[in-house]
Amino acid sequence: MLKGLAEAALEKWPEAETSFLQAFLLGFAEGEEWARNVSCLGLSASLEELGLKDAALQTIVDLVDHAKFKPARLEAARRYVDIGLTAASGLDGKEKADALTAIAKNLEKLIDGDFSCGFYHYLLSQTESHREDYLKSFEEAVIARELGLPTEKVLRDNDLQIIFISTKMKDRLSLDDWKDFEELVGRWTRKWGWKDTLTPSWRKE
Repeated sequence: MLKGLAEAALEKWPEAETSFLQAFLLGFAEGEEWARNVSCLGLSASLEELGLKDAALQTIVDLVDHAKFKPARLEAARRYVDIGLTAASGLDGKEKADALTAIAKNLEKLIDGDFSCGFYHYLLSQTESHREDYLKSFEEAVIARELGLPTEKVLRDNDLQIIFISTKMKDRLSLDDWKDFEELVGRWTRKWGWKDTLTPSWRKE
């Protein structure tokens, strides 16, 4: 497994695939479910780089559904959404809507199993934005921020999503409805210490 991770870091994808498959052949000691999950992540990356995108996605979906090692499950969820949103962007009409709905439903299952995971709410916010359900996207982004996010990069991306939603809602709402929504956003951004609804505290002049 470790050899495969090193080979993946060096982008030696065929060698990495061989190492991960060898790890599965040899098996994992009792209590090493984390190692199995990490190996699956590595294998999926190798498969994707070698052009087997459907097999890579199948491995990721299995991790999203069954991984017991939370860091592996979080990374699998991130990759699942990245792959899914990229694929959906190449579709039109009902096919695109159906693909985005499937991603949202799978994320909602993850949230049902672990509501306190802010990262899942962050991923759902991103997905709902692609579905153009901006109010739902805003709500999920707020929950994500309140529950906490794993890195400063993700936190800032979540904040940028809130700003993006505000600009979209201003264009879509009537003047009275926009004033109500602007006040809603303002209540949260003041709580977070933002300069205004478009300027997070981390953004420098």
